Amino acid sequence: MSTDQSRRKVYRLRNLPAHVDRLSATELIASAINDDHVTPSDIEVFSLALTASSESWKKDSQTKEATLSFKQTPAVVERAQDGAKAKSTEWRFAVPALAQPLVLDTHFLGFTVLNSVAPSDHTHDCIAISGLASHPFGSWQPKGDDKSFMWIRDALPSAFPGIRFLTYGYDTTLKDSRSFQNVVDLAKTLMLAMEANGWASLGTKPFLFLAHSLGGILLKQMLIMLADDNNRAAFMLSIIEGAVFFGTPSAGMPIPQLLAMVGDQSNKDFVECLSDQSKFLENLETQFQGISFIQKKRLFWAYETQTSPTVVRREDGSYDRSGPETVMVDPPSATGDRYTSDPTSTIQIDENHSNMVKFQLNDHRIPVVIQKIRHICRHDENAQSFIGIDPMQRMGLIEERLEQVDNDFGYDSPTASSFHDLESSSWDCDWILQFSIQSPERDSRLEQIEQKFGHTFDWAYEDPSVGLSQWLRKGTDIFWVSGKPGSGKSTFMKFLFQDPRTAQLLHNWRSTSSQITVSFFFHHRGTLQQKSFDGLVRSLLSQLLEREPRLQPILDEMLDDRLQARLKLVEHMTTLRSDIQRLLRRCGISPHNATPYEMQLESLLSRDPVSRLNSLFAEIFPAIEKREALAMKYAILSVFSRLAIATVDKELQDREVKNTWPHVIRCMAKDRDRMPEADYNILMERWCRDCLDLDGLIRGFLERHDLQKRSHGKIRSGKSARERDRKLDEYIHELTKRQRSRQILRLDVQFTKWSIFDVEEGLRKVLDQELLDLEVCLFFDALDEYDGRPEVVSEFLKDLVNKSPSSKTKAKILFSSRPWPVFRDEFSHCPGFKIHEYTQEDIEDYCIGLLSNDSMAKELIMPMALDITRRARGVFLWVRLAMRDLIMEVSKHGGTTDPADMVVRLQQCLDSIPDELHDYYSSIIQRLPLDIRKETYILLECLSRATVELTLSQVPLLIRYGLAQSFIDFEARKLYMSRTERTMLDIHLRTISGGLADVVDDERLERLETRRLRSIATKYAPAKIDGDARVQLLHQTCKDWVESSTFKYMVLQDRANMTWENGHSFLVKFHIQKIMADRYKEERSTVSMIFTHAKQAEETTGVSQFAYLSRIPKTFYTKMKFRGPNGIPANSFGLATAARYGLWLYLKEAMRHDKYVFENTIEPLFSGLMAGERGDPTIAKQHWVDLTFDKSTTLALDVVEMGHFLLQNGFRVENDREGVRSLLLRMWKSPDREAAQQYIDLVVSAVEKSLLHVETRLSGWGYPYDDDLDSRLLHYSPPALVTYLLDRGAQVNSLEVNGATPLDYLLQPSSLHRKDEFGMDWLHQIACLLIQRGGKLNRARSYAFLEEVIDELSERGFDTGPLELLRPPAAPKLQHQQEASETRNIAELQPRPGTGGTAAPGNAATIHLGAGASQSSRKRDLIREFFRNFSG
Repeated sequence: MSTDQSRRKVYRLRNLPAHVDRLSATELIASAINDDHVTPSDIEVFSLALTASSESWKKDSQTKEATLSFKQTPAVVERAQDGAKAKSTEWRFAVPALAQPLVLDTHFLGFTVLNSVAPSDHTHDCIAISGLASHPFGSWQPKGDDKSFMWIRDALPSAFPGIRFLTYGYDTTLKDSRSFQNVVDLAKTLMLAMEANGWASLGTKPFLFLAHSLGGILLKQMLIMLADDNNRAAFMLSIIEGAVFFGTPSAGMPIPQLLAMVGDQSNKDFVECLSDQSKFLENLETQFQGISFIQKKRLFWAYETQTSPTVVRREDGSYDRSGPETVMVDPPSATGDRYTSDPTSTIQIDENHSNMVKFQLNDHRIPVVIQKIRHICRHDENAQSFIGIDPMQRMGLIEERLEQVDNDFGYDSPTASSFHDLESSSWDCDWILQFSIQSPERDSRLEQIEQKFGHTFDWAYEDPSVGLSQWLRKGTDIFWVSGKPGSGKSTFMKFLFQDPRTAQLLHNWRSTSSQITVSFFFHHRGTLQQKSFDGLVRSLLSQLLEREPRLQPILDEMLDDRLQARLKLVEHMTTLRSDIQRLLRRCGISPHNATPYEMQLESLLSRDPVSRLNSLFAEIFPAIEKREALAMKYAILSVFSRLAIATVDKELQDREVKNTWPHVIRCMAKDRDRMPEADYNILMERWCRDCLDLDGLIRGFLERHDLQKRSHGKIRSGKSARERDRKLDEYIHELTKRQRSRQILRLDVQFTKWSIFDVEEGLRKVLDQELLDLEVCLFFDALDEYDGRPEVVSEFLKDLVNKSPSSKTKAKILFSSRPWPVFRDEFSHCPGFKIHEYTQEDIEDYCIGLLSNDSMAKELIMPMALDITRRARGVFLWVRLAMRDLIMEVSKHGGTTDPADMVVRLQQCLDSIPDELHDYYSSIIQRLPLDIRKETYILLECLSRATVELTLSQVPLLIRYGLAQSFIDFEARKLYMSRTERTMLDIHLRTISGGLADVVDDERLERLETRRLRSIATKYAPAKIDGDARVQLLHQTCKDWVESSTFKYMVLQDRANMTWENGHSFLVKFHIQKIMADRYKEERSTVSMIFTHAKQAEETTGVSQFAYLSRIPKTFYTKMKFRGPNGIPANSFGLATAARYGLWLYLKEAMRHDKYVFENTIEPLFSGLMAGERGDPTIAKQHWVDLTFDKSTTLALDVVEMGHFLLQNGFRVENDREGVRSLLLRMWKSPDREAAQQYIDLVVSAVEKSLLHVETRLSGWGYPYDDDLDSRLLHYSPPALVTYLLDRGAQVNSLEVNGATPLDYLLQPSSLHRKDEFGMDWLHQIACLLIQRGGKLNRARSYAFLEEVIDELSERGFDTGPLELLRPPAAPKLQHQQEASETRNIAELQPRPGTGGTAAPGNAATIHLGAGASQSSRKRDLIREFFRNFSG
């Protein structure tokens, strides 16, 4: 028993029960060790936390881990270490009450959680990765005997209570190592460990890293691999927020002493790649810089400033650090030269390489690291929230005005019992299912799965041992189909779901229950919605409601509840019926006689605008596809409030209907002639008349029943008839506004996207419903492809079949998956079968079918069919590959080899084939000669990443262009453009792909794209050569294998570290060359695809394609019909195109070649950038439902960030006047206010940085509204920009050509401010700003518009006092007043003192700065000069 207390080791203890605290943990440990000298008081627990893999899905499976030390080393630990050549680092202690033994170790391999964080407080994870040959935990502790302090564990959690800190341990022992792992292997292990512990699942907290030395190299390599991997990896990359690197070499480090240590060991190559003479780290840094820049990672770099002792060999053969001092990693290498170019991102630590992360208690460097971590984890401080006030929150003001009207008539308010009752009508189920609940990718996976071969799988219905037919007829709960990868599970599940025999067996003629089937086919290679829990529940709920419409009352009830909840937030809100009762009382109708009138008027006013619009669409446009019709309806309903207000005036209504037309017709993807504008006008006229013109409906009703005259007798005496009419008109107007508010609120509830919680609630209500007897059979495929913990989805399945006692829904489930242990634990008791145990005859039939056309192969291979079937173990794909290899062997040697020898050769071939598919793919590639491996890599990468189909005739061109480092002259490649014989092309394809690329005809082509992408692919597809065929990867498992992070290294081997290009890079070259060869029918539509691949190449490789794209012929842009404004040559669009498509690395490399490139360019960069927001021209034709507000806002952020980048690096916007205009218009055309807000700062920056000669007027831009733009900048500005302009001297009453001031323009119905749904508070703010600064009206017709705006603002609860000041003295409402003279004396437009200069008649380009302006400031002068030309 050791009694040395001077140096106590730190241990890690795992598998502690989740409920233990520190005291009970020490008691449990002492009991497990069973050492008389180790008591609970002898154990010091430093940390205790749930393990990284513990989740909340199953409480009884959670465990904790601790870091601790012993006052005296336990005897069992001491005995295991003394005298042993290879000392033990791990000990296990069985505890009878625990399912797993306690594990004590000192190696700290894998993840170790260092602090406990409450789930409600958990915001981030921070992972510390140690360096070369260092301890995962001890390397972060100070040198010396006292090991009680570790700064990451003991200092950082108190500064960040919401961050969970972890260490990651990996083995990089140098001496006596037999490992030949390299950096890629270590990075892949880290990535897989993170996936296994849940960091790739939706809901994962963002994380950051602390990385020392080699740990930083691993982190860089992992980020590069994540960028070039699948969707799950891309998600992991997106939630990595940043890192602090400590002494991580970017240019290598001196390693002679390390090489001497490893000698000729297996890890010699690994050490050599860290050398300052190696190109590996240089290439790694290039890619990492690009990826981290694009991904916006926040990175900091710490560098050492003391020399480190080198490693020397002792006489006894051991090594220690007592050699000559040297700089291990110099500052340029540790920071990537950032310590001079970006010193704010660097941290100087005055220690040697090892000690730079060994901070002591109260070390002054710890606060520095804390500050950097805080910066990494910060929320975006620049993000601005511009959320308008909810109009319904202002309803109290409307209620007050209504009560005043009530008092004028002498009636009491309605009783409280009538509050919060809203007339309930059926909601639009189709709309809600399609766009609020269902995900667009719901059915795409089912369509992608191939049909079964011949009569395979028919045995499932006929073999009683399978038990499927019996379960379908009489079974309950869950049936499990398990099977190996490639054994046909998905094909089998599709077959079962679609075969009519399934429906026949499920149907019970005696049952009165409704019987329906629904499905969900998980797709790990698909989108997040195709493999997540969110996508699962959305799919199930939408299918259930679609297949059984009688469940719609559940949906109606949920929406009614949501509407009522919203109404409860509105103070003093009454019902439509109470409003009608009050109206009838004012018309002299007693309550005794009012019921018939109430019912008729309520029926008129409570018509649902959505239902009426649906019926009109079905009547007038019956041929329009349902999804397009829904998008058009949304385009109409999105302007409901403006259309409703416009119904008071026929001319105004027609204008609004006309302005809405472009938005509606854009929803038609094709054949727009199916919707003539004349028919659209008829639809809109009828809809507005029936549902929107509430004022007209009320007055028409009163007139038909002669009720308006009767109202005169109910008004108190002493009031004139005119006054009585005015009071009744005012009440009708208020009633109309209240009902319109109810309609708007109802539309808002209907259009709101359902959250995951709403969808879960809906699914629970369907499962627990008591409306009708319902039998549901659910088919789930590939449960193992669920993107989350398998235990979660297992529990979900069991919950689905456990109905509540009162529920009338009876569910049973048939699912398939791989036989993972967790599924065996959960479902082994359920009926089911293993599919690969029943497909022997199917596989034999498959073999025979493959041999039917080759008599020699059939004769030689047929006797091997049983052996092939046995080796296949139920995996059809393995059979296909093996049979192909055997047939190829016969074709090569069958004619020249003795039959007996040929049989032996075939058996050897079969024996050499690996059993697992991924190993099989790798073995196929390893057979290929090294000199064609680059071609193999190009082909398979392109097939994996292409968004359009590639044809057989294109393969030679694809390879040639991919190998080229620059554009190939057309003449040099003419030979390859001629038609090649089909047989030779087939041979070439098989040679370079090893058979992993498949040639398929159109009818056999597996549809790999979603509906939307298929339509785009058709648009982009080149003209096909007669007899040509399409090429695709052999199978989805092959695609998985190609997309794995190690594919490049397996194919290219040593050349992989020198190769950065991937499929996206090769496809850019290929499509550009094809365009220049005139092979595309629609070149313009292909541009977006090319540069989308270029952007994805930057994002996945971290390397720009500047070297290639900057050298393509300038005629490329002319060929694409690019038009240069202001006489700019059309062949000068390289930078503008890069800005348009967000090629950040291209632009940065252009700056490295010429730091003044943006300042000197004549390219219209802003015009290109604004065009970039439109994105793919074909995608832009897809209706709005393919976009979300989040995407629009994100897109705006990207555009704005690029705009700031261009301005900050010297771009002069006066060289791109159209771009400045386009920027302002883009702001107003944004789909939502959050997106528009992002543009405001960019507009201000563009104005600030503008010099002279920006064109004054914004005209002729064809904005989709009816008015041409012909105004000053101030007329089109949002509130923030209005303030900015006025503060800098813009004329508050500057005139348009037609004589309109900014206020005139603001109020007119066609103004941008009233056209776009950014909230009335913007219009209100601008009006108040202009009025406060002396703004006036200059056009007589503006007074009519003023009354409309005052009414609209008043309806929404705004203070209209400032606008009412604009009314002429004693002037009545001018709603129907004829237009007077268009101009008034400009002298009337004098602004208030100090708010800007006086407008000068006849000189709209002159401005006067305020008295306080600084004449000496150059910036002020530039702004003044700008407004002289732009604002007037």
